[in-house]
Amino acid sequence: MTEPKRVYRRAVDVPKEIDDYWHSRWAEVMNERYRSEFVKAGLPGHTFTEKAPDAPNGEGGYHFGFTRDGRFEFRSSEGAAVVEWDSYELAYRALSDPSYDPQPDIAAGRCRYTKNPEHFAMAVGVIDRFREALRDVITETEKRFGVELPKYW
Repeated sequence: MTEPKRVYRRAVDVPKEIDDYWHSRWAEVMNERYRSEFVKAGLPGHTFTEKAPDAPNGEGGYHFGFTRDGRFEFRSSEGAAVVEWDSYELAYRALSDPSYDPQPDIAAGRCRYTKNPEHFAMAVGVIDRFREALRDVITETEKRFGVELPKYW
């Protein structure tokens, strides 16, 4: 008899092991598929941080960037551009939900671009690629770990 799937309704509740896996796999998939698009968008050399105090990685957010040749990678230090979210749930939704409008959260102070917001604007042109890779990786992660992860698509 197979065990029932563990269902995670909130992104913040996803165990670190699963969170680490999907983030790592997500970077791989994005590089396999979209590196040339990242280059065309002008992203090589840019670094970012998305802060969320309750991020599952236990580090208060995620640091990432693009190498000079356009490869997406997670990093260990704060990026040149920073956005602060009141919760990881908001950040996860902003990433995964194509209908998400950040303006109400910005107006309410739940989302704050605190350093070089124009760098984030450069990434808007490829956000659908981030989301495509995320959908595929979340599906893969669910199968690998026998879980159901939160989705906004």
